[in-house]
Amino acid sequence: MGRSLVSLVCVLCWLTIANAQSIDCEKAQTFADKTICNNQSFSQMNMQLSEVFKLAKNKAGNSDVFQTITNGNLALRDQCKDQDCVRNWLENSITLYQYLLKIIPADNFGEYPKEVQKLCKNQKTSIDILACGEARLNYQQKVLISQIQNLMGTAKSEKQKELVRSFYTQWKMDRLKYCTLEFSGDPMHSLSISGCLLRWTKDLCHKTEDSKSFLKGLADSKITNESVVNSSVMEMQ
Repeated sequence: MGRSLVSLVCVLCWLTIANAQSIDCEKAQTFADKTICNNQSFSQMNMQLSEVFKLAKNKAGNSDVFQTITNGNLALRDQCKDQDCVRNWLENSITLYQYLLKIIPADNFGEYPKEVQKLCKNQKTSIDILACGEARLNYQQKVLISQIQNLMGTAKSEKQKELVRSFYTQWKMDRLKYCTLEFSGDPMHSLSISGCLLRWTKDLCHKTEDSKSFLKGLADSKITNESVVNSSVMEMQ
């Protein structure tokens, strides 16, 4: 995903006014506003952008980082001086927010320990976002390891234990391979991979909560590495 960081910032600042209903065309002053108001195709794209933006904003919780980037870069919106610039801006914005919807974990911070909640409560910089993501991932991985150990303890035979070991080893390799390849070349590389790893980990945590059912699924081949991987990939789409 070869987007530039500048494009990300431009899109975030633009979307504060990108809702078609928020543009007063009678008072439009900027080239971008006037172009959208006077172009039916752009207006339709703007409405689509508004919808995907709302979804991403709701999922992100309208964080301080989101607001700071948006408010701090509003001036970039006025750099467009031709229709191609406006069109590219809208197209990139729609693509970007669809992409952000994939990588933003839909987390309830209340499910994390107090130290993680405190770290994630006031995210104001990109460093804060990364620190919060890493803290959530580390916690979720501890939960998963505990559940894998529980599976091993519940297993009634060495064959079942080997099934668990083999499955978990292959799952870790598939998770890293997918998340690394999916977001290679991404300007938000670290954040994107962290979010991807977190979503995969939470997905497997959910599947292994009932150790007896999971073990039975492995033994009956109803649960396979391929089926779990496909489930996680679909969650990312």
